[in-house]
Amino acid sequence: MKDSRKIFISVGLIGFGNIGKKRLLAIKKIKSVNYKIIYILDKKNKKNNGHFYRSIDDIRSKKVDLLIVCLPTNQTLKVLSKINWNYKWLLLEKPGFENINIFRNFIKRANQKKIHVNIGYNLRFDDGILKARDILKKIGKIYSVKINYSNGTAKSNTNKVGSLLDIGSHSVNLLQYFLNSHNLGRKFKFIQKNEFMYKKKDDNGYVIMKLKNLIIFLHFGFCSWQNTFEFELIGSKGFVKVLSLPKWNEGQKVVYGKRVFPSGKPLIKNFFFKKDNSFKNELEFILKKIKNKMTFNNNLNYSELATFKEIYRIKN
Repeated sequence: MKDSRKIFISVGLIGFGNIGKKRLLAIKKIKSVNYKIIYILDKKNKKNNGHFYRSIDDIRSKKVDLLIVCLPTNQTLKVLSKINWNYKWLLLEKPGFENINIFRNFIKRANQKKIHVNIGYNLRFDDGILKARDILKKIGKIYSVKINYSNGTAKSNTNKVGSLLDIGSHSVNLLQYFLNSHNLGRKFKFIQKNEFMYKKKDDNGYVIMKLKNLIIFLHFGFCSWQNTFEFELIGSKGFVKVLSLPKWNEGQKVVYGKRVFPSGKPLIKNFFFKKDNSFKNELEFILKKIKNKMTFNNNLNYSELATFKEIYRIKN
């Protein structure tokens, strides 16, 4: 029997590839709200079936509380322009858009319509990442940060925005999250190149930046030939490392090393995570805001631009 105390939230999903399927599976795991899938737009369908539709014309007039768009970045704006703003809350896959001016104009229009916008940086909702952030307060003043995020299955990547905007944007977003600052270092050393993928799109890049006395190193790429995620923060009282991501089905380890004074081997604690709950945690976070009827705030929408602004500054 359904709990009558739960709010009913209508959901639309556009794009039913790898990420779209993960989003649907994630929302089905959430027990804190009642929901109803109003439509799923999947052009691969030969005909409409249940809540699956194949043409955007079939869903144009359908209103939903939450619209989730899981499309390659270069298709997002074209599709959204045909939806008539028939949603109250929007979740876009990162990085949102490829052009910062288009991004700004879209946020401006969303603010006029009082529509909440979130960009899907689901890694900050990963269980291991959340554990690392909880440990962060124990390692003292942060000396350095290093993130190496590489996708070894480059041939399957279809986002076509380059590795900085694709997976590098996750790393920039995590830096902002852990350092509690939208504005990162003003001193950069930025190198990127194309090895073999789409012309004029980077598939291998490095950034070294300095934020006051904090040294930061990022690597993002599609040509390491193995999936790699290494996130390390070193501080005055210890360190924390996140090794791998659960989505690769190889397990994830978070290492907390407590510094021993005046010297000696650090005291080590390991934490292990097997399931990828990042999509579930992110959607539950958004659904709770909808359930609680969060007051619309222009500034929150503009804050979704923060990661793209930093990437734009890095590139330019």
